[in-house]
Amino acid sequence: MDSELESYIEYRVAIGLWKGVAPCLLVLGGVGNILCIMILTKKRSRGTSTAIYLTALAISDLLVLYTGLLRQWVKYQFEIDIRQLTEGGCKIHLFCVYFGTQCSSWFLVAVTAERFISACFPHKVKMKCTQRTAGMVITVIIICLAILNVHWLYGIGNMYVVKMNITVLVKCESLFKPYENFITYSWPWIDLCVFALLPCCLLIIGNIGIIINVVLSKKKSVTKVAPMQAMKRQAGNKTSHLTAMLLTINFVFFLCVTPISIYLIGETHWYANIETNDRMAESYMLWAIVNILMYTNHSTNFLMYCLSGTRFRGEVKALFTGNGNKRGLFTNFKTTRTIQVNDTINTVAESVA
Repeated sequence: MDSELESYIEYRVAIGLWKGVAPCLLVLGGVGNILCIMILTKKRSRGTSTAIYLTALAISDLLVLYTGLLRQWVKYQFEIDIRQLTEGGCKIHLFCVYFGTQCSSWFLVAVTAERFISACFPHKVKMKCTQRTAGMVITVIIICLAILNVHWLYGIGNMYVVKMNITVLVKCESLFKPYENFITYSWPWIDLCVFALLPCCLLIIGNIGIIINVVLSKKKSVTKVAPMQAMKRQAGNKTSHLTAMLLTINFVFFLCVTPISIYLIGETHWYANIETNDRMAESYMLWAIVNILMYTNHSTNFLMYCLSGTRFRGEVKALFTGNGNKRGLFTNFKTTRTIQVNDTINTVAESVA
């Protein structure tokens, strides 16, 4: 069938994406996420809750890239499907791909929630935004998502079927009909909500809250004396950088992960009974595009940190030159002596700038 599809440009585009773009994302995401982990676990940074969340995010991104994307590249480059090698490997691979992608989404939600608390509830920062809280939140996320995806470990496997009086071994397939119906019709909706829809809603709410807080704080600062106004302007600039970073990360997240969830839902209706090669080639191309978009989200966080964080860039430079700053990358959230909302947002901005 594949040889027949090679005459269609859609199929050739799909193969080009898997063979050409996938290895670039593997290198970019692998190097970038490893550098993130190295920087965030340095002595000056690892004692903060923000660094803990972002380290967990980088680890989950690596898991996604080197299970899901690596499998696709090997499959099209060397014609070897990792899922087909062993029954146990099929189960574990499916579990890791879905578990990793969902963890990345919720770790990003956790980071945004912490910044929302720091900006809108400054009096509760020291009590709520702690290393222990971060560890507990990450643990709860991991346990809940592991339970949600445990069905891959018992519902998928190898089985023998009889076709035209011939017994055939079918690998990495549903072991019973009810489960096949579940992963075909119900699971895509569950994954859409857990992986994309609910996280996007929470991220939007969190960022709206931060933006409103910034606007109100700027209005309050108008009545301050000149020296105080200068300090407020500086704080406002840093807060604007933070807000821009959050909006950028959330926009990239929404842009990259929504298409694949929509595709998985629509696939059963669009390509239920493909009878022509042109439709088959089209399905290959769409599947490649939505996957590459999703994996791009897991490969580019390091670049966004560098573009939006001056202190992060400094730590990257120090990592290669051996020169370190006296001040840590992600300083602990602190409240100022004069309890003002804008001052608190300034502190939050400094912790990630």
